[in-house]
Amino acid sequence: MAIRDLREFLKFLDTQGELLTIDKRVDPHLEIGAVGYLTRLDKAVLFTKVKGSDKTVAMNVLGTRKRIALALGTTEEGLTEKLSEGIANPIQPKLVSDGPCKENILKGKKVDLNIFPIPQWNEKDGGRFIDFSNVITKDIETGVQNAGMYRIHVKGKNKTSIYVADRQHIGRHYKKAKEGGRKTLEMAVVFGLEPVTNLMGPCPTEYGLNELELAGGLRGEPVEVVKCETVDLVVPATAEIVLEGKIPIGVHETEGPFGEFTGYYS
Repeated sequence: MAIRDLREFLKFLDTQGELLTIDKRVDPHLEIGAVGYLTRLDKAVLFTKVKGSDKTVAMNVLGTRKRIALALGTTEEGLTEKLSEGIANPIQPKLVSDGPCKENILKGKKVDLNIFPIPQWNEKDGGRFIDFSNVITKDIETGVQNAGMYRIHVKGKNKTSIYVADRQHIGRHYKKAKEGGRKTLEMAVVFGLEPVTNLMGPCPTEYGLNELELAGGLRGEPVEVVKCETVDLVVPATAEIVLEGKIPIGVHETEGPFGEFTGYYS
């Protein structure tokens, strides 16, 4: 049986001595980012008390080859073979009627990103960023979804910006929507994911492949998905949080800077 969700994986990491739980209150403004930097090559970290929120924060969940191997049910030495085999044998997602991500649904004026302890990770960042999510969009011609890992800059209680580069698959979706006369591109931001599905977001896959199918191949069983509430997309049912929205075509704002994993701001 594949790992079902993030909570199950965190419990598993704890049994393997791979999780550091911090019960002392931490500040999402710079402090979480600092702890994450100091522990980046060590254990995954779970913050149970975050200033200004009743939510917990997990980070560095897939920060080492060992934890990636644990997520995939293999060894560090077997990673390449496991990845190759899973990607070569994709499994279609399974549509279900309900899931944990539907437990609490907020729409309209009730939408408020400030209920989540979204950090400002680095001193010179342009603000708070969601940086370990899967961003789901789809090709308006083929209908095939893509899941990618793109940084999300929080701009207000119900507004974010997203860095869309032409070379990325989301950039191709955006271009097709623009050329097709669309006014918006539908998007879902999914975080707090089961680790294998989360892992597929940043993987450099061929355009036109649905990462949720590849995740199924790696899991050895389908990823359960549910329909979104306000956009025509499907998302992993066991996700902790799903943000639904639309990217307005032709609207641009200043985004960033953001401290990248390379140690430089972009």
